[in-house]
Amino acid sequence: MAFLAQRAGFKVTCVDARAEWANSSRFPAEVEVLDEEPEDHLHAASPTQNEYIVVCTHAHDLDEALVRRLLESDAKYLGRVGSRGKWARFQKRFESRGLNPSLFERVRCPVGLDISAETPAEIAVSILAELVASRRVRRDAPGESSGRS
Repeated sequence: MAFLAQRAGFKVTCVDARAEWANSSRFPAEVEVLDEEPEDHLHAASPTQNEYIVVCTHAHDLDEALVRRLLESDAKYLGRVGSRGKWARFQKRFESRGLNPSLFERVRCPVGLDISAETPAEIAVSILAELVASRRVRRDAPGESSGRS
């Protein structure tokens, strides 16, 4: 995914506190790899309106904490790898904690265009396709679609 996104013109940063995964040898040279806790990274760097964020961690509780923090961020795009069922459970927990349900609309979960992807490579293509569609849509033009399915 990082390779494809970088080739499509996105500046890619991967954040993972597990040294074996946050290993720059696993990524193209242009990809920034940070060996740190994703939550700490978010506290130190607030996403801007030009950032596209895909949450894809090894733990659902970490996914939930990151998405919770990102819901009210300025990030242009927020996606989460995961099932609709898990996302529905996240939403219920967020709502029980007093979050406005309208914030949930900005999260794409499952992330990616529906191309019936099955393999990791196909899933990466579907995610990148959605990121490109989001980047290319002119939201200021009347009658333009959002690029979301």
